[in-house]
Amino acid sequence: MDTAQVVEIRVPEELTHRTASLAARLIWEQLAMAPPTLWLNVESVKQIDVVGLAVIAQATARASAAGTATTIFPSPIVYNALFASGLLERLPTDKRRGGQRSEPDRMLEVEPPRSVEFVAQTRRLGLRPPTWDELRLLNQWAHDMTLDELVGSQLLAMCRHLGPYHPDFVTEAMASPIALTLLVQPLHPGAEPVGFVRLYNVNLDQRFLFLETAIADPRGRRIAWGVEATRLACAYAVEALGIERVETKVYAYNTLSVNCLRRNGFTLEGTLRQARMHGGRRWDILVFSALEPEIRDELAGDGFAPMSFWKAPAAAVTDSADATPAPSSFASAPA
Repeated sequence: MDTAQVVEIRVPEELTHRTASLAARLIWEQLAMAPPTLWLNVESVKQIDVVGLAVIAQATARASAAGTATTIFPSPIVYNALFASGLLERLPTDKRRGGQRSEPDRMLEVEPPRSVEFVAQTRRLGLRPPTWDELRLLNQWAHDMTLDELVGSQLLAMCRHLGPYHPDFVTEAMASPIALTLLVQPLHPGAEPVGFVRLYNVNLDQRFLFLETAIADPRGRRIAWGVEATRLACAYAVEALGIERVETKVYAYNTLSVNCLRRNGFTLEGTLRQARMHGGRRWDILVFSALEPEIRDELAGDGFAPMSFWKAPAAAVTDSADATPAPSSFASAPA
């Protein structure tokens, strides 16, 4: 029988999509032994993204449901990320460093980062964060004025004005605590990414986010890469991040995007009347949303691989700290 009263799990320098599943597995294994106290030591973490933050929130909720008290020891970077994501006031943080607290009964360390090819995939495509070299693609798309007219992406506007290798843009595209940018990669040999999906303004406390989908290749819009990528991104948002509301805005003249949203079960919530100038006239901006039960209903027959970081489904834990929400983007674009 396990007699450890305090179990400490240390995360090295990175808590991102590359280490999230490793951290979750280790935490889950320790919670199975029902320790009275769990310490999540992330004081050495120098890089954290919204996926890593979701694991912290979900781990705390699962520990609470199991009767284990959790304390998080954050680095300054993690502390700021918790604040940005809306989680800081919800989670039990402690700023004491190692020499200021007692020794745990057991200490374990999360394995080093592993290469993650896709965070989610279907038979036809995968979603994955961009590499450093692929920031050139975002720069290329940022200067595609036709795409800008269709989508109005804030991310691409930032790239256009700062450049693809500006530190602020690199952080936004690759390691944001409130956004996740994922390239849409067809799986046939030799294919380059055809666009991206972006989950942004993610609020893990209130569990909502905003979505934009941009397919840069005009041919890709006609073969429904955007429809499938949007569907997969929503599945990831619900199952991995714990999101309960996804919102997006689309220009009324972008009929492919409107159809993409309707095909994925989104509901038209409202209209921003004549809020966009295009082609010499004013157009409406349409506001769509999808709620977690609606997304799950849409996914019921798709057969996507499970995306939760935990063996038990996220819905089994109802604690309010258990996951993440976020805000929406200007175009669930060319489908």
